[in-house]
Amino acid sequence: MSIDDISGDRDGAGWIDPAEVFQPLLIASVVAGIRELPTLPSVAAYMLNHLDEDVHLPKIVQMLSYDQVMTARILRFANSAYVGSAKSPGTVDEAIQLIGLNALREMVCISAVSGLMVPDRCPDFGLKAFWRHAVATACFAASLARQAGASASHAFTAGLLHDIGRMVLACTFPADYSRTLRYQRETACAILRAEQATIGVDHVQTGVELSRRWQLGADLREAIAGHHDDLQVDASATTSLPALVNAANRIAHAVDLGNTDDTALDEDISAALQALGLEDETYPAMLQQARAAYRQAIEALSL
Repeated sequence: MSIDDISGDRDGAGWIDPAEVFQPLLIASVVAGIRELPTLPSVAAYMLNHLDEDVHLPKIVQMLSYDQVMTARILRFANSAYVGSAKSPGTVDEAIQLIGLNALREMVCISAVSGLMVPDRCPDFGLKAFWRHAVATACFAASLARQAGASASHAFTAGLLHDIGRMVLACTFPADYSRTLRYQRETACAILRAEQATIGVDHVQTGVELSRRWQLGADLREAIAGHHDDLQVDASATTSLPALVNAANRIAHAVDLGNTDDTALDEDISAALQALGLEDETYPAMLQQARAAYRQAIEALSL
């Protein structure tokens, strides 16, 4: 029996319980698969593990000197962000002087993670759409953080990584995840429900396991773990990383940053802002910031 045998209305005679069709994965299998994945490049690992500390720039420049692809992307980003400057940056040192440490951290993380895993054996997985959503969430998270008085750099990184468990599943279990994606399309259910129904493990659990493997900080792990939680209007948690990423993810699903005409404030966006204690009036400026950052990032990454 396959996914093609699952049809009909959930409450009707044609419905077949997916638990009777699919063999669930165990979390132990996912952990084993994660252990087989490449480790983070040294410069990305260094910067991700020093979010709250000053980093040693000469050390970063030295690390980047061994990674031509990442260096090229950083230079492309710097030139894109500062078109018309007196002198285009030709070295990583010059690029850092132009874009600053936080922007450098963001580009290193994007470049490292996007090049680390390519689900080429999972044809149903839309790689370009995945990264565009990840970057959009990161840009919204950073913009929300600025409005809420929190760390924009932390929020950007957490937003970028929030769905990384989906990439892990697509890379390590491509056939299983292809069936998951087909099941989601055919039943029009949420991705978490499709994952649990078809493989027994979801991308949130998988992302948390990967964050442990990469030895990421507890705040990043909590943001990955909570990005699908229900919105909570809690004044004490409005600037927490999980709350920022949760709201950013919802907004990124509701608006197309690549479409400059998409400026409407709908109920989902308004609810996400309210959960952070922000007024609807803050949205236009936040959207403008996020859209500018998004455009620069996808250009640098050729997305």
